[in-house]
Amino acid sequence: MTNKMKKFNQYDPAMNDTVKRFCLLGYTDEQVAKALGVTRSAISKWKVKHPAFKLAMLEGKEFADAKVAESLYNRCLEGDVKAIGMWLPARQKQIWAKTKEVNITGQIDLSQKTLEELKEILDEDESVISPDMDGLEYIQDAIFDEIEDDDEMDDDEDGE
Repeated sequence: MTNKMKKFNQYDPAMNDTVKRFCLLGYTDEQVAKALGVTRSAISKWKVKHPAFKLAMLEGKEFADAKVAESLYNRCLEGDVKAIGMWLPARQKQIWAKTKEVNITGQIDLSQKTLEELKEILDEDESVISPDMDGLEYIQDAIFDEIEDDDEMDDDEDGE
């Protein structure tokens, strides 16, 4: 006896409970469509035309998300550092985000920087220097000059 699921050619209110269960399992709209044997566009249309279908999907997804959030919260209360590291940035991005966007305007005199300082600037944040800045050419030239100097030193050591 095979346990094949009924494939739907058109919307049937009987599918709402099944759809809600799929969503509780974390199914995307695409996965729900595949499971029901319909296209993704059919799912979109049914959500617009049939409020009960849309509600079943929302209840499943929101309930699943709420349960995961509750579980993560409980792990945080238990002192799980990884859970805390996930929870705080998700809840308070301005305070706990791993990266912060900083806009700085002005000019940097790159001609007085050593090659190591220039490399550090690039390593820290490549977006510090936009491609239209004259400083980028200066850094590139300095790096290429160092490479050429190293090649010349290697050649001198080899006796060439």
